[in-house]
Amino acid sequence: MKSKHIIISCAVLIESLFSYKIYGGKCDYIISSIPFVIKHSGKWCLNQNMYTPISDYDAIIIQANNVILDGNGYLLKGPGTSTTLSRGIVAYNRQNIIVKNIIIDGFYIGILFADNSLPSDTLIPINYFISNSIYNFSQSKPKNIIIQNVAIESSIMQGIYIKAYNFIIKNSRIIGVGPNSNSPHSFATGIYSEGNLCSIESNTISLGYATGNGENVGIALYGGIDCRIKNNHIIFARWPMWGRNFGIWSKSSRSGHPVIENNFIRGAHYALGPFGLFSGNIAVNLSCAFFVQRKNKANQFFDLGKNVAVMQSSVNEGMGGNSICPDNRVYAAYRFIVNPGAFSAYSAAMAWGEGGEETLIETYAWFLVASYYKHELALNIVNNPFANGYSENVVSKAKIIADKIFISGILVNIFMRLIMLDILRLH
Repeated sequence: MKSKHIIISCAVLIESLFSYKIYGGKCDYIISSIPFVIKHSGKWCLNQNMYTPISDYDAIIIQANNVILDGNGYLLKGPGTSTTLSRGIVAYNRQNIIVKNIIIDGFYIGILFADNSLPSDTLIPINYFISNSIYNFSQSKPKNIIIQNVAIESSIMQGIYIKAYNFIIKNSRIIGVGPNSNSPHSFATGIYSEGNLCSIESNTISLGYATGNGENVGIALYGGIDCRIKNNHIIFARWPMWGRNFGIWSKSSRSGHPVIENNFIRGAHYALGPFGLFSGNIAVNLSCAFFVQRKNKANQFFDLGKNVAVMQSSVNEGMGGNSICPDNRVYAAYRFIVNPGAFSAYSAAMAWGEGGEETLIETYAWFLVASYYKHELALNIVNNPFANGYSENVVSKAKIIADKIFISGILVNIFMRLIMLDILRLH
């Protein structure tokens, strides 16, 4: 009886995902030029490589449901500049869509499925440091989406952005995301996803680097009820100068955690977390820790076993940048002393992170310092501290510490200048 119930459940799931006409080998329509808008259901195909030099127009926009877009192995080539805002394939509020067999190169975002408007935190990260910050994810309008056998190269923001219910991303390759000149603190993300009932499976992701103190993220999943991330290969090409590398970042609601299993990650500061059911994952050349540790114990990872971590080698495998864990508070403060500025101060705030009142005082003090150097995210927090979880007592005490940081930084700079003058006189 139990096996019968499982078979029926699987059949329902498959029917829900493929409850529209699956077109055969024949193409109903040919896309002959770009930019192009798909306005009718059917199977749309490429029969040649295509290139657009326009930096502010999307290449292919899907405005119909029940669509298969088959690239037939051809190339969709974008401007390939660090300032482009064009996306390769875009669909808002669409249902029953398959994108497959296509190479996408040189766009801001390779493939995007979303609601009518993108949330602001796709470009500017939320404040990680509010310890009681729990997401309640709303149901997405896009649903029944499949992305398979695609290659996305040299996107400057995200390889794939998807906000949907019931989606699959499978057997795809995302190479060289970043850098991005449009935002000074942008994240470089292979797959950014938000939704439930999903599978992200058997993909290869190689991250370039984020800008400023943005962070490299292989796969990000928000929501994740009835989701599985498995058999993915995530490689970081370099350590960022001020930010961090995250292999798989998962943020789920109280009602369920995604299953994250049998993935391989190389060159991350943190391999996995902070929320999920983890088993059989391997991470090598780690800088900080296997799991992201959050102070909020109500939502934590579940280590189900057979997870293997190998910390970084002394050779650092030629990745450049900063391989020392940026969450080391002493190291973060030292970086600011020798190189005072917006990025180093904000990185020190990230190193302190969330926690009790004493920790929040130090964190906010560094945000104050970063805001002095016109760091835009720090300015947002400092201009509205109470909305960001910092009490009046925390703010008042943090101001005292920030003043001390400023004074020490000034004294160190004066001392270093005097040393340099002495050296110049000797020569």
